[in-house]
Amino acid sequence: MENAQSNNSNRHPPHLRGKAI
Repeated sequence: MENAQSNNSNRHPPHLRGKAI
């Protein structure tokens, strides 16, 4: 599922994930 989350991070701001930062 981490793969899908990584993709979402790219589309959405890193504020929601905090990991994309």
